[in-house]
This record gives sequence, structure tokens and C-alpha cells, in this order.
Amino acid sequence: LHSILALVQLLEGTRLDEEQAGHVGAIGEAAGALLALAEDALALARLDAGRVAWRVAEAAPRDVVDGVLRT
Repeated sequence: LHSILALVQLLEGTRLDEEQAGHVGAIGEAAGALLALAEDALALARLDAGRVAWRVAEAAPRDVVDGVLRT
């Protein structure tokens, strides 16, 4: 999937007509969605297998909220 996304980026940098650009964009969107789905499935498999390592990290809630509101 990463290879497909890389090829899409290469194609987007070339001269394409409107129809071709639409097809390349659709391929990129589909590959991105499939990659996200695969990553989610792997994350669920790790949770199910009990192989999630939790770590403690300091966080300032106000900074986190401010960061979210800025995006």
C-alpha cells in the first residue's frame, strides 16, 4: 500500500488530463483508506493479543486542548 501511495504521488507530479487526474486521485484516496483500515485491524489484533505496551507521559491538559482547537 505504501508503494501504491508513492506511485500516486509520482503520478500527481506529471502532466495528466482531467480524467486521468481524477483516476489517480481516486486511487490515492482508496489506498489511503485501505491503509488506515489495515492499521486499525493490526491495532485491534495487538489489543486482542494483550501486546499493547502502555507508557506514562506527562501532559498538560490545557496545552492539549489548545492544540486541538488550533487545528
